[in-house]
Amino acid sequence: MNKAEIIEKLRAFPYDPGEYWVLAGGAMVLHGIREETGDIDLGCTTGMADRLEAEGYLYRITPDGNRWFRVGDGMEVFENWIFDRTVRIGGIPVISIPGLIEMKQRLGREKDMKDIELIKRHIRNRLVLLNGPSSAGKSTIAGMLREKLRLHGADPVIISIDDYMKISTDEEIWEDDVFEIVPDMSRDIIAALRKGQWVIVDHVITSARIYEALLEAADGFPVTGILVTCSLETLRKREKERGNRFAGTAEASYRHLYPREGYDLRIDSGETGPEDSAEKIVALILKEDAGKSRTGGE
Repeated sequence: MNKAEIIEKLRAFPYDPGEYWVLAGGAMVLHGIREETGDIDLGCTTGMADRLEAEGYLYRITPDGNRWFRVGDGMEVFENWIFDRTVRIGGIPVISIPGLIEMKQRLGREKDMKDIELIKRHIRNRLVLLNGPSSAGKSTIAGMLREKLRLHGADPVIISIDDYMKISTDEEIWEDDVFEIVPDMSRDIIAALRKGQWVIVDHVITSARIYEALLEAADGFPVTGILVTCSLETLRKREKERGNRFAGTAEASYRHLYPREGYDLRIDSGETGPEDSAEKIVALILKEDAGKSRTGGE
């Protein structure tokens, strides 16, 4: 069964998707790690296992005392097997990649060890650039995105312009000030990517030379560019409310932001909350053609 066939079969499955989750080969297909699987393994709650038993499905008892059902052709259901956290793919609850790796480690067979290597190759690290004016909400989205990506097996590090600026937050920031920190940011981006980490860059880029230096630091690694912005009125309001930025910084960065076009996704943080914004970014990255995104240096 391929991804579409698994989703179709489970959408017709007459049980509450809040009480089961896809495991093993089916999870690998839904995560895009494999093309197909011969069967579907599900974990389920004790409540769902009770209903399966009441409906007459035969079961065996596993060594840890839980029930193991065969439900129809090519589907097995395991009570309380590796719950971890789940993600929704096509509306179907699927064990997270960290949970999938844990499951394979517990099984410990040679084929499971090979699957773990396959999973790790699938989650190749990349740079996610969140670029936008000051006070657009990038830092909050970056934190939420890090948590969402962890569910998919990534180990992201956030590299933020705020951690490198050497001037007080009540001083006016010029393009030269930002360009001055480019070498330090680039050094840390390169180090993290080469260690196998995902990098989320939280930045306010206002010139071609800063943007090009950032892409050069990511040379050879995929780059997903996200524009995070909102109305000028909202930026002014947020800047005033936060009270730790030089007055007018938000408007200046809004007017001089670079580049204006060419992003993989545009997010209006005035219309979309941080969690939904992070989910949109994750969905973009997980698309089947995500591996075709541009790489640093282009």
